[in-house]
Amino acid sequence: MINPKVSIIIPVYNNESTIEETLNSIVSQTYTNYEVIICDDGSTDSTSKIIEEYAMDYSKFNYHKIKHCGNPGQVRNTAATYAKGKYIAFLDSDDVWYPEKLEKQVELFNKYPDAGLVFTDIMDYYNDFSSKNMFKSWVCKSNVIEKIANNPKIIITNDGKTYLFTSKLTAFVLCYGVISTCTAMLKKNVFFEMNGFDSSYIVGEDLDLWIRVLNKYNVGYIDKIMVKRRIRADNVTSNKKIFVIDILAVFYKNFPNKENFVYKREYK
Repeated sequence: MINPKVSIIIPVYNNESTIEETLNSIVSQTYTNYEVIICDDGSTDSTSKIIEEYAMDYSKFNYHKIKHCGNPGQVRNTAATYAKGKYIAFLDSDDVWYPEKLEKQVELFNKYPDAGLVFTDIMDYYNDFSSKNMFKSWVCKSNVIEKIANNPKIIITNDGKTYLFTSKLTAFVLCYGVISTCTAMLKKNVFFEMNGFDSSYIVGEDLDLWIRVLNKYNVGYIDKIMVKRRIRADNVTSNKKIFVIDILAVFYKNFPNKENFVYKREYK
């Protein structure tokens, strides 16, 4: 199938100030064979009302509200059970996609059907998307993708480069965390084969999933910024203690035989 359906998964919680911009970036996609699955983790502000209005206007939008759990991985996993597409793409409720994001990823999957995951570059912003708050992601700024060993296949296109990595990227992804969840598109069968996100993590659940996927499947990378991501003080990853503890736990889970590695996983 040349134009398979993509299931777009959006976890949301009290994002009334940003959710409209996020949803508008989906409506603006050049690739139109998609469905949107919004899983609301018990919002108490006007987020629900905004989403319900979109669902009335756009038949592709599906809204599900659950009891608050405060766990992004668990919310995404719940949303994925409703997915009907061949691919799953993730978008957070305060980030936005560029219009060609889905189209370019599906094109790369069509070119390399053995790939299990395709991701893109990203631009980060503080709080809002004004140019004064813009700063390049370190991936883009350092050209670190080109420094990966084992020579990936590089495909030159009119608007940039795409890559297919056929070697394991586990160590690379673990050390540098280059795959942002809002840039990733996976085959749905791969997502469920991996049992989705490990919801025992508050943060790092995405890194854990990428490591497991990359240990088994090829991965594609589009060397072009396709996502705007907000960096906010209230983001889950801004809690440095939880961030460090869970990242260390991910490391221990995937590399349990590393010597002299000790961690204590607690949030108190």
